[in-house]
Amino acid sequence: MTDETHAAWWKCWNWPWSVWGLFVVVLIALTPFAVRACFLANVPDMGEPFDVEAFVGDVIPPEENAFTEYRAAQSMRVQLIEGMRLKGVTEPANHDEVYKQGWEAADAAMRTWIDDHRPALALWRRGSEKERALDVSPATMTFSTHLAAAQELRSFVRIGLIDQMRCLHEGDVDEAWKLARAGYRSGGHASHRGPMISGLFGAALHAMSSGGMQRWAEHPAVTADQLRAGLAQVKADFSLYESQSNMLRTEYLALRNSLRIPGWMANLGPVGGQPGDIPERVQRGFFWMVGEPELTIRLFRHIISNQTREIDQPLALRRKLVGSGLVMLFDTDPTVARAPGELDPTQIDRVAKLSIVSKMIFPVTKQVDDGVQRFRGRQTALEVMLAAQAYRRDKGEFPASLDALVPDYLEAVPLDPCHRSGGRLLYRRDSPTKALVWSVGEDGTDNEGAIESEQGRPADVGFELK
Repeated sequence: MTDETHAAWWKCWNWPWSVWGLFVVVLIALTPFAVRACFLANVPDMGEPFDVEAFVGDVIPPEENAFTEYRAAQSMRVQLIEGMRLKGVTEPANHDEVYKQGWEAADAAMRTWIDDHRPALALWRRGSEKERALDVSPATMTFSTHLAAAQELRSFVRIGLIDQMRCLHEGDVDEAWKLARAGYRSGGHASHRGPMISGLFGAALHAMSSGGMQRWAEHPAVTADQLRAGLAQVKADFSLYESQSNMLRTEYLALRNSLRIPGWMANLGPVGGQPGDIPERVQRGFFWMVGEPELTIRLFRHIISNQTREIDQPLALRRKLVGSGLVMLFDTDPTVARAPGELDPTQIDRVAKLSIVSKMIFPVTKQVDDGVQRFRGRQTALEVMLAAQAYRRDKGEFPASLDALVPDYLEAVPLDPCHRSGGRLLYRRDSPTKALVWSVGEDGTDNEGAIESEQGRPADVGFELK
């Protein structure tokens, strides 16, 4: 039996055309699987980056959940607005005018609007007094989850601050403080176990209610003891606000849940230009071949592990940012052990460039971080503002420097969480009865207390004392 009669099967040049055709067909069929395997091989599956069950926690009973009252108040407000709409009545548009000029600027329409909202406002305030709150559980959250209850809190804080102007006008400073504090606490509730957008909701409510606290502190009827009590409450209530690391953990769960549903591509919006440019079947096949959505889920686990180690630190204590900037990544801390299979930031950055879905999702983290930095700077300045106002009540003037507030009003002069080198919060006394306290803000640049601007976001964040 000769080689010519039975050619060795491994000698492909001896294959007949039919075998070659079958080989090419099999090769083409296996190519997508091979490509997918290559993409996924870039990102080891390190498992969940935190204890998901412990993070989600137990279900909050309705009677303990502040959102029980918040939703009831929202429903009441919707019915009220609908009834007014049928009567041709619209919401007054002069809120800012009342904020700046006081209750005297509230016309008859504004006063009626506030009076009509009092039942809903009372429900909102009752919710703000609770210690626990959860709008939507992270366990079920997706990118399409509508956080309506948390977003609507802005309307109640706005109405509450208008009513605060009435209280200050009438000299009822106790009630005025309670209204401002209700807004402050509801900001913390809005952020609890929420994603990054909820953190921004909370930061917005914090900014609004901090302004109400500033106006309250300026009122001559407010005593030093009331200011000290207010400062203590502000420090205690600040624990209601969610940490940025927990916002990222919720963001991960929302992404994981969103990418595991059958119609996950709808969360990305149109791909390839206008809707319908690329058939959905083709999109689904392409994404599958390049490892999605598993690639992005795996990648986000590595990113979360990197970010949560540093993100809650003041800017001066964070390790330096590394990579191309597509993803917010911190340099590896050699003293901290990484999880098994966890990539270093350079590897994460390289893989992120390969993931089409990642490019659509991850860049927003830096923008949110900038907003959180302003929020932290505002909180620090708020505490100093209240302490300085208490000092003025006792001494008849604002302190010449922040050192004078230690130890009777503050335990220590606080550092500016936004200062890149760990510098102190900034303060300037222009006269015995006029001063300014400020943080340099997210850009880390001192603009000499530029806390107001008619064109966009102010460069610095803080408070004028008068």
